[in-house]
Amino acid sequence: MAIIKVNEASLDYATGDEMLKILAEDAGRKCANRWYEDPLCCYDINDSKLTIENALYIVNAGGDVESYQLFIEIESLEELVPISLIGSTQKNEDDEDVQVSWDQWLAPNCSPTQRGGRLFVGTQCCGVYTQGCLPMSELITIADRLFLASELPIIEEEE
Repeated sequence: MAIIKVNEASLDYATGDEMLKILAEDAGRKCANRWYEDPLCCYDINDSKLTIENALYIVNAGGDVESYQLFIEIESLEELVPISLIGSTQKNEDDEDVQVSWDQWLAPNCSPTQRGGRLFVGTQCCGVYTQGCLPMSELITIADRLFLASELPIIEEEE
């Protein structure tokens, strides 16, 4: 279940962001829970009811989306993690920051997902971020590599 968080002022009837008002109203119809964390208005919404494009819009408008289960397409486990992501560097023995590979970025209990010859890692798998899925605001620089679970290639049965 994803959590949408938007500034309550952006939902103001007279002066608020029209697209955010539409998204919040839609989330309100589709969710079981709504609450306030002053000044944020928060909504639970099923991951499948929120598009990546709408989540990006929420972030660009000053809000955020948390607990949103997404997958990042990667080339290989040896590929370096983009520097913009949480956990993309670690200290070496000389106390210098060095960029890590996806294999080093993954939490010990996580493994990549392979589908249709493509490789994906879940946004909940960052070894240094223990609060669950990375928030959308931390993923905005790699938006073109993000996929919902429903968008992953289908597993083909062997004949």
